[in-house]
Amino acid sequence: RACVFSSDSTMVLSAGSDAKVMLWDLTRIPYGRKKVEEPHAVLDGHLQGVRALAWNPRTATQAVSGGDDCMLLIWDLADEAVKRTLVGHKGPVLAVAYTPSGAYILSSSQDSSVRVWDPFETKSLFTFHAHSGPVYAVVVTVDEYRCISAGADSTIRTWDLRGLIREDPEADRKPQQAAESLQIEDYEDDDEAYLSQMDQASSGKMAQAASGKMAHSSSRRMSQGSVDQSASGSSLQGGSFKAHGASSGVSSLSPIKNAGAGVSSFASNSSPQPEVHHQREYMQYADVNALCFSPQGDVLVSASQDTSYALRSVDDGSIMGEPRRGHAGPVLCAEYHPEGSQLMTSSGDHQIKVWEVSSGRLLQTLRGHTAPVTAARYMPDGARAVSVSLDHSIRVWDVETARETYRFPPHLGHMGDVRCVATSPDNNVIVTGGHDSFVRVWDIRNKTLVRKLIGHMGHVLSCVFSPDGATIASGSEDSTARLWNLNGYLVHKFDGHTAPVTCVDITESGRHILTGSKDKHVAIYSASTLREVGRWVCESACGCIASSSRNGGMIAAGDTTGITYVLKSVLSPCGEWRHF
Repeated sequence: RACVFSSDSTMVLSAGSDAKVMLWDLTRIPYGRKKVEEPHAVLDGHLQGVRALAWNPRTATQAVSGGDDCMLLIWDLADEAVKRTLVGHKGPVLAVAYTPSGAYILSSSQDSSVRVWDPFETKSLFTFHAHSGPVYAVVVTVDEYRCISAGADSTIRTWDLRGLIREDPEADRKPQQAAESLQIEDYEDDDEAYLSQMDQASSGKMAQAASGKMAHSSSRRMSQGSVDQSASGSSLQGGSFKAHGASSGVSSLSPIKNAGAGVSSFASNSSPQPEVHHQREYMQYADVNALCFSPQGDVLVSASQDTSYALRSVDDGSIMGEPRRGHAGPVLCAEYHPEGSQLMTSSGDHQIKVWEVSSGRLLQTLRGHTAPVTAARYMPDGARAVSVSLDHSIRVWDVETARETYRFPPHLGHMGDVRCVATSPDNNVIVTGGHDSFVRVWDIRNKTLVRKLIGHMGHVLSCVFSPDGATIASGSEDSTARLWNLNGYLVHKFDGHTAPVTCVDITESGRHILTGSKDKHVAIYSASTLREVGRWVCESACGCIASSSRNGGMIAAGDTTGITYVLKSVLSPCGEWRHF
């Protein structure tokens, strides 16, 4: 009846009419096989069949299930036990969802209601009534301003959550005044009728909108729902993680409570009445898809699946200002201009955008790709850029004019999606990797394919040049990273990971090679001996890495739960793996 992946795609939860929830470990499948014989764990707790599952996007060991017994069970997957039982629905639970921050749970039921739950409480915080039949689906927007539900009454309803959850992120859990839910539908009459209705309602319950308990739009009408519980605020706790032991070997991570490194500052951002914007915590909630250091090494840019990119301090991870948005899809790549004044991002919206770093102002939009742009890199001269896409194309751009200057012939290119691109220091050569398992070397001057590097047995997910341009590193779904020279010879194969190698990097000094994998590990190798000299562990699958030679050497990594890590003093035996 239900199946859901973990955020790092290494585990699966499934549920059915047998009232059991089963946990499957995909990392135990040998490469090339497609079948898991036995579940990792069988979770018992429901009294009747299970219909809905959701995995906490911020806590890899927590999930929630809903079933025909009208209950929600919150699971501690590490202990394989029920952590909390939530009771309130009068009918089978048909859908469950976490908010992107993982702080709240929403559920919908055959009893025609949608409920909001605090995972630390046993009763629902709010109940929204408006549907006239079973509610089959519920989702939450990335900014957590609204949730959307769909039901058997053939309606899709939008609920405004502003003022209902996380109104005061700095406060501990404390009671607040009851708030009422709003159901927003298309308003079929003219604006004058709508304004007249709002004027008439201003002395009643709609006046609460001005006090921040409800919000509405000038082109929508609202019908009043009901609430059965008072609001309860919740602070989202931040923290840092510290590596124990030396930099070699696997480090364990332990939380330092209330360290503050993970909590960004925020400020009130109000707009003219009647719409009210509450204080929001400036965060990125989804997968970290890309990271890059500024040329000076004092700023780290993180690109997120939640359509934003953010400038972070490398000292404490705090976001400078707030996450910047402009793309209509996930930001898949971020790259500083060689001079550091501009930033280029590529996205699932098929576009590449160039931004002014200091102001966040959009300077150029490069259009032409017909599928998500998986990577875009500046050429060392800063005047040109090269991009690759799931549309199988490799394109060269004039950044100043935002025009495509050249596209490599399709018959010479990858026979499938192109996932990564790197540029050589001499400005003449680029290298690409794709789903055809090949690494291809191209000459920009002659616009020709120089050679094809053959060896990987899975999709090539990442590639990078060494600082001297003589060596290429690549990472693949076959769980290996490989080192090549420009003549096409394999120099070395790194096979220390047990899951796809999603990212590779070579430090600016050329002395170390970095790899990140879906097995949650970041490994560092000596370029001279090709031996592993360090390894660190993320909370979930590592999706990107970056390095800088500034401040004694730094490594940054991002994972699929939205956490960014920075390791300073890379060569020091007491390097600290910090969690932002």
